[in-house]
Amino acid sequence: MSMLQEPKVSVVVPTYNRPKGLEHALRSILDGRFQDFEILVVNDAGQPVEGVIRTLNDKRITYIVHPQNKGLPAARNTALKLARGQYIAYLDDDDIWYENHLETLVAEIQRGKEAVVYSDGAQSQVRPGPDGPVEHAKKPSYGFEYSRDLMLVSNYIPVLCILHERRILEETGLFDESLTSHEDWEMWIRVSRTYDFRRVPVETTEYVIDLDPQKQDRRRRAMFDTLVQIYERTEPLLDDRPDLIEARKDHIRKYMADIQQSTEILAAMEQNSPPPQNLLGVSLESELRANPNMVRRLPTLQGYLNRGKHDLVARIVRKELPESDTRRLLLEKLEQL
Repeated sequence: MSMLQEPKVSVVVPTYNRPKGLEHALRSILDGRFQDFEILVVNDAGQPVEGVIRTLNDKRITYIVHPQNKGLPAARNTALKLARGQYIAYLDDDDIWYENHLETLVAEIQRGKEAVVYSDGAQSQVRPGPDGPVEHAKKPSYGFEYSRDLMLVSNYIPVLCILHERRILEETGLFDESLTSHEDWEMWIRVSRTYDFRRVPVETTEYVIDLDPQKQDRRRRAMFDTLVQIYERTEPLLDDRPDLIEARKDHIRKYMADIQQSTEILAAMEQNSPPPQNLLGVSLESELRANPNMVRRLPTLQGYLNRGKHDLVARIVRKELPESDTRRLLLEKLEQL
């Protein structure tokens, strides 16, 4: 593809202090089956990543550096202002696409009448390790059918799952740079007032959730603040919709419960009073932070074992622990009882 020829897709990739993650993300784009794209990497005044760009050595990558940190929405906007593609797609530097991602969404947007399409995404959970985050578990496909009403309640479409026509930005505008989180959701709300979205129920992406309690706590508090801001801005859209007002109240209650849980976990950690760490001789060290509710139930589970309720404990383990070595060991032990 020559520089004068417009690419079919412009891929927006903001990055900040994640050189290894950035390389992994970019390789996932380059290794995809659909190849008619440009990649706009915007370093938001973070750690230099020129070495990553040189290593990949692909002329379709344009590298831009912010001299000062401006935040994620501004980094995306810098890329959008330079984008030449007919369609826009997004990938952050800690996430990846599967090889079918662009192929699937481009085919769908070309065959349908919607200006926005989106796929499903898997959630990769990481937890703290001695040398940095390590993979803990992978949750199954995340996806909801499109609903303009649901868009006013929660952010149910991860940004990396979206593909949209570039032309819609002329009408809806870019990301709101005043928001510290939920900037993608705020944008999709604006877009949804004019355009319909179409879901493609195919898993094509993988995004990361860090289970570190301190990061979880900071993230939840920041997102709660922007949730309230967006609710206040869009309140006029809820006239004569008591059902959506109630749904928003439920969503706020959930956020507050999550924040309270984070507070309790951090308080317990500061007091150096972790709960028991093993069951049937199997270490639960890896579960202490990732599954605090499960760990708190250990005394109850021990009681069930003492009363011979082995099948009940096995059912709880299958239900509450993600697929992991710990889970497999516990189930093997239970089968031997």
